[in-house]
Amino acid sequence: MISRRTIPPALASLALAAFCLVAAPAHAAISLVPTWIKSDPGSKSVRLDVAADWNDNNATGCGNLNGYFRGSVTILIPEGWRVTIDYHVIGDRHRHSLMLTRPYDPKNLPLRVSEAEAVDGVHSRSPIEGLAPGDNDQLQFTSKTGSYWLISAKGTDLIAGVWIKLDVKDGLGKAELQFNDDWVRRGHPAGRM
Repeated sequence: MISRRTIPPALASLALAAFCLVAAPAHAAISLVPTWIKSDPGSKSVRLDVAADWNDNNATGCGNLNGYFRGSVTILIPEGWRVTIDYHVIGDRHRHSLMLTRPYDPKNLPLRVSEAEAVDGVHSRSPIEGLAPGDNDQLQFTSKTGSYWLISAKGTDLIAGVWIKLDVKDGLGKAELQFNDDWVRRGHPAGRM
C-alpha cells in the first residue's frame, strides 16, 4: 500500500527550486530519477509506480498522477525496454484510470476519450469508469520510439488536466523524469520524488 509523503508543499517547492538553480542553466530541461522510477539496464526493463491523487496538486480539483498534471513532467524511457506500471488510486474521493495514448493538442483536448484510443490496448481495468479509491492495477508493454501521454480516461479527467507525458527514445541508458520548464518557473510544488 502506498502512503502519501508528508513533506510540506512549501518545503518541497523550495527544494525543487534550489535543485533547479544548481543543476541546470536557464531554460534547460531538468531531469532526475525519482524513487518511483526503477531502471534495470541489464534486463532492459523499467518499473514505474504511479499513484492517482498523490497529493493536493490537483488539476482543477480533479486529480493528478504522482502529483503532476497538464504535461508538467515527461517520463523518458529507453526504446525497446519492458515497461511495468504499478498503478494505484490513493485518493479518497475520485475514481481514476490510466491509459497510454498518443499526444493530443493541449489547446483542443477531447471532452472524453474511448478505450479504443489506448496505444496497443495499454490501459488499466475499466478505463472509462475508472478504478475506485484504494484500487490497484498493473500495466505492461514494450516501449516503442515516440511521444505518448499517460492519462486518466475516466469521465472528463483528460480535459480537466489529469495527464503527463511519456517519451520513448533510442540511446537512453535508463529511465528518468524531466520537468517542464514552465512548471518550474511558475513555482509549482513538487510532486512525488
